[in-house]
Amino acid sequence: MLTWLINHQWKESTRSTLWHRKIITNIFLGFVLFITILNFLGLGFLLDKIIKDVAPEADPNITMLISSHDLNHVTEVCGRIAILDKGNIVKDLQTSKNTLKELETYFSV
Repeated sequence: MLTWLINHQWKESTRSTLWHRKIITNIFLGFVLFITILNFLGLGFLLDKIIKDVAPEADPNITMLISSHDLNHVTEVCGRIAILDKGNIVKDLQTSKNTLKELETYFSV
């Protein structure tokens, strides 16, 4: 049954008048999808390094919103850290040597 279904689908698609266009379109869309996935994976691994390079050179009057689960990264990049809970400011800290410990104690379960 399974071999009959596969054979039937293959014959149906190869007899189609648009068969060559479908193959070329699928190959093209596969390459586009592959490139898009690589871009997002690359950003996922490299975005923290890019932010570390850009943030110190940024204008101090500009506010950057960084949402991260990596507290080391946040304390390295930010000069001021505000913790929000449902839109309300819970803590507002200036970055110092003790900031990482304060954040770890706040977020510990």
